[in-house]
This record gives sequence, C-alpha cells and structure tokens, in this order.
Amino acid sequence: MHWRYHEQDRDVLVIEADESLNSADGYRHVQQLEKLIADGIRLVLIDCSRLQFLNTNGIGLLLLLHKRMTDRQGEARLVNLRGLAADVIRTVRLDRVFQMYTDMEDARQASSFVAPADPR
Repeated sequence: MHWRYHEQDRDVLVIEADESLNSADGYRHVQQLEKLIADGIRLVLIDCSRLQFLNTNGIGLLLLLHKRMTDRQGEARLVNLRGLAADVIRTVRLDRVFQMYTDMEDARQASSFVAPADPR
C-alpha cells in the first residue's frame, strides 16, 4: 500500500490499495496509520483502482481501519472500487459500512464528513 496526504488538505490521507492489502503483511501498516490518526488525520480515502480482488486479510484490514477511524470521530471511504473487489464488498455487506465513491475529489468533498469541534 502507498500512503500520501491530499495536496490541499493535511487532515486527509489517501491510501492507494494494491495487492498488499490482501496479505497478512498489510497489517504492518496499521501501527503507522494509528500514529497518523492520533496526529490529526480525520478522513482516509482508500483508492481501490489497482485492487483486483479482496480476501479475508483485506476485509479484516478494511474493518480495522474503519474501527480506528470511527473511534477517533473520523471516517474511511472507498474510492474507485470495481470488479471482483466491489462484488466482495457488496457480498459481505461492507457497502453498508463504507461510503463508496467513483471519484477521489467527490469522496474528499462529500458533505457527510464534518471535522470535530475544536475542544478549546
């Protein structure tokens, strides 16, 4: 998986999912992600354009990401999901858990994401 911040919005992280999402090795990224969430990431966009299928490792990693984000009042969204990977998401009903978008900019700007209030 490749990670990058959105160019204009530092509280948005884009993850480019590839086949490593489906390996047990994908979980090594969780510790890095937890640090980024603690540092203020509130929206994770998972670009699935290179993801061809999902197995149980990939599903587990997506669910873990979702839980970590919601625990911090953040959100994870799936973008450019298609083919067999999209079929798997619908079959296990994760389309009820994740918002799915066909366009990265639409996913970033969707109005359902509201940054938490400043605690000051």
